[in-house]
Amino acid sequence: MRTDHLEKNSKQITIRKLWRKRWMRAVSMLAAVTVFCTTYALILPAITINADVHCGKEEHEHTDACYASELICGLEEGQIPEGEEEIAAEPVTETTIEKVLVDAGHTHTEACYEAEQVLICENTEEDHEHDESCYEMQETLICGEEEREAVYEEKEVEVVVEATEEAKEETATGHVHTKECYKKELTCEKEEHKHGDECFADKNADLETSEIWERTLPLKSNLKEEWKEDTLAIAKSQLGYKESSLNYIVTEDGEHKGYNRYGQMFGNAYGDWCAMFLQFCMHYADVDERVMEGNPSVPLWVEEAKENKNFFELGDKIIVEEEVEVKDGEETKKEIKEVEKEFEPQPSDIIFFEWEGDESPDHVGIVDEIKKNDDDEITIIVTIEGNSQNEVRRNTYKIDDEHIFGFSRIPDKMTEEEIEEILEEREAVKQEAKEAEEAAAEEAKNANKKQYIGVD
Repeated sequence: MRTDHLEKNSKQITIRKLWRKRWMRAVSMLAAVTVFCTTYALILPAITINADVHCGKEEHEHTDACYASELICGLEEGQIPEGEEEIAAEPVTETTIEKVLVDAGHTHTEACYEAEQVLICENTEEDHEHDESCYEMQETLICGEEEREAVYEEKEVEVVVEATEEAKEETATGHVHTKECYKKELTCEKEEHKHGDECFADKNADLETSEIWERTLPLKSNLKEEWKEDTLAIAKSQLGYKESSLNYIVTEDGEHKGYNRYGQMFGNAYGDWCAMFLQFCMHYADVDERVMEGNPSVPLWVEEAKENKNFFELGDKIIVEEEVEVKDGEETKKEIKEVEKEFEPQPSDIIFFEWEGDESPDHVGIVDEIKKNDDDEITIIVTIEGNSQNEVRRNTYKIDDEHIFGFSRIPDKMTEEEIEEILEEREAVKQEAKEAEEAAAEEAKNANKKQYIGVD
């Protein structure tokens, strides 16, 4: 039994030693991590300042040591200015507070009383003769006032004070330099500069040329030479691209605008690039710019689309070409005919958004996918958007999302003859609109003229 007990104690001691070793090892590791984190936190500002500043300027703030003082009063200390040698200190008028009597008060004196003899004897016998004891002297108050204390008020009073001998001596002590006697002149040759966000922007980071970004595009052999499909294919190839976080400008409100390849292509490398991203895609899809160029400004893009009758909202009536079956006698043929339908978005359509609540479009993407319910109704739109959280990414919206502003459709690839025809149609529409505007202006002018001369 004793042997078993000793063996049991031995095992417990061994287990305790093992746990103690593990505990000491864990504490040592935690201590090492703490030391590393503390050290890194202390040296991080120095690392940032030394490694990440790209403005090329030294941080410097002017101090008193950066200036020299030049005496400009023209007088020496103690010098009495010319013409003032014999001027003594003149009397001065000072304002003081004094007590002014406003009511002298009243204390009764002898003059306030009148004395008279009053008969006080009550003896009415006939043989009684009044003497001095029958009378009493009484005083009657005749001043008409009550006794009261004097009343004073404190008032400001101007008093002329003659100059003291000390003041006269002080006048003759001469000039004492003050700060107005000196002009501070900057002698430091360093430019005053404090590092801001823009100082940490590396204008050489993440730069690209067309040779670099064209490597990210699909091979020409993998494109279909169709404007719609190829634009969407190129948009998909750009998914995941992010604007530079190292190379940026800082706007007046402190926002960082990162360098991006799409702005670089169109001469605005730090601009908002959602629209330029789509222009990039259409360019490499060979969409003819005369037919559909887009615009870096989303509102102007929408305006141009409306002018070209290429802006649609959900439910708009549009004319589309569809293959329909037509009976020719006993035979049934398929023909392409124009059919009026309600507009429904489709993949490769340009989609405009309004996020700021001002009823003006401010963002644009391309439709990637349409999802429908069991009733063949569109419920979901999947898009590809540039400059969405500073990258090219997919986003998903419900069909009735309040931020969807409208759509524009990339046309099918056209022949040169078809392009010329559509350009002529657009020119005719513009001319018609111009003539209508001029006619309306002339009509308004004539109406104003009739009103002026009083013609009904």
